[in-house]
Amino acid sequence: MTSRSKGGGEAILVRELPNGTACLVTADSSQKVLESARVCFFAHFNAHGEIKLHVRKYLAELRSCGFAIVVISAARLSDEARKDLQSQCDDLIVRENMGLDWGSWQAAYKKYQHIKPKEYLLLCNDSVYGPLRPLSDWLEDLTRTPADVYGAIINWEISPHLQSWFLLLTPKVYEAPFFKGLMNSNMADLSKVEIIARYEVGFGNYCLTQFRAHAAYDPGKSAIQAHTPFNASHLLWDAMLADGSVPFIKRELFRDNPLAIASVNRWKETKDSSGGSIVQLVLDDLGGLPATTSSFQRLKQGFRGKNPPSRPFNMGFVKVDYLTRERPVIQRINYRAYAVINDAFSAFGRFGTKILRRARRS
Repeated sequence: MTSRSKGGGEAILVRELPNGTACLVTADSSQKVLESARVCFFAHFNAHGEIKLHVRKYLAELRSCGFAIVVISAARLSDEARKDLQSQCDDLIVRENMGLDWGSWQAAYKKYQHIKPKEYLLLCNDSVYGPLRPLSDWLEDLTRTPADVYGAIINWEISPHLQSWFLLLTPKVYEAPFFKGLMNSNMADLSKVEIIARYEVGFGNYCLTQFRAHAAYDPGKSAIQAHTPFNASHLLWDAMLADGSVPFIKRELFRDNPLAIASVNRWKETKDSSGGSIVQLVLDDLGGLPATTSSFQRLKQGFRGKNPPSRPFNMGFVKVDYLTRERPVIQRINYRAYAVINDAFSAFGRFGTKILRRARRS
């Protein structure tokens, strides 16, 4: 570890991380971080080194809930942006853009691994718009169920896991040897796919299998998910926002809309819990309109989509499946209808593919 000074005389430490990269941290640890019962490690990245409105909103909500906030930015920040971000958190760590969010959380853990917040260590990032209801209310609802670790969404894709964009850890989890080993491990030679598998999915799965885990959305109550897992943060974004169970929207959904979800076209109608519009947040972030889809794109997704629940003609069944999670009889009827329609369209799709192949050969 070496030290240097900025022009204004502020002491800066260059600290080497387990992944072989370096990060810049302020010389003195934040006293609030050291003493707080709630600590948040917030991973930030922006290709242009900007601090967007949705980031400011999230940080303000975290602070209102009593979290001491450590922001870890993998962006190239100007002096002005650095000061701006420092004013919104209790400590700022700037690092190279390597290792995705887990590389950022490792950087914070390297500095603060000896802290022992009495309540929670929160790992989160800037990949969402929200919270779109008061965070304090949502956390109160979430933590009403006794658990060792909390998340927003449990995802059964790849392997059952808590999605890593929001992980609320109690001391039982963040003091566990597995977590400590993960945070001190070397990811320098790992690819993006390997990092996702080992850290995002791996740790999320470990939380489900080794601890009492609770999430705002649990696919265990879904008849469709029991047969075909899907990403609820995309397919059910508007339904979960409407009932307040998950008051966040994944930025990827509005930026790319990879599954051609039709409801994204109505993004301007989206309101927060107080009736406020999210238009300004989205436009400030994307610099333009979200990725709306055409009827042709949705038709294409219907026949070529690899995940049946994401096919446009199945979306209605997915929504009913969610809305009837406490009414199992209706949910089972809905699933049977879903299965019949999906099988019919799948058979039609296979038949159409054969016709096209024969036409190409002739």
